[in-house]
Amino acid sequence: MRIKLKAYYGLIVIVLLIPLYMLINAPHTYSLKELSGGYHLRPAGHHLHDILGSSNQEKDIPADVIAYCFSDDFIIAAQKPEPVDNSVYNQDCVYKLGRSQTYYWIIVHREKRVLGPMVEKEYLETRKRYYIPGDLQLKPVE
Repeated sequence: MRIKLKAYYGLIVIVLLIPLYMLINAPHTYSLKELSGGYHLRPAGHHLHDILGSSNQEKDIPADVIAYCFSDDFIIAAQKPEPVDNSVYNQDCVYKLGRSQTYYWIIVHREKRVLGPMVEKEYLETRKRYYIPGDLQLKPVE
């Protein structure tokens, strides 16, 4: 009788924990943040974020986006890449300095271009080339 009770308790615990685990670790589509130009900041998993365009033709900024800012003309973002490429995104990225570094991205809406990943020096030069206003500064993802 005791063995049956233990088995039932174990089964009940498993049945309750699996949905709880899935709920905690699932991306929450209801918390998409609309940016500009049809792009959205999206939770991409447990404490991860990415920036996605509205169609498959647009290049995405893969997780993990750690800071961003946007205007009607631009989206700027800082990213710490995940350890491996994720097949969800519609491109493979080349990270010149390895995946442990911070990389930068700029989306230029009028040209429909997504520039990145860039190292900090390239990012600052690209900001100047596109006349990105100084008040458009990266802010941490909340």
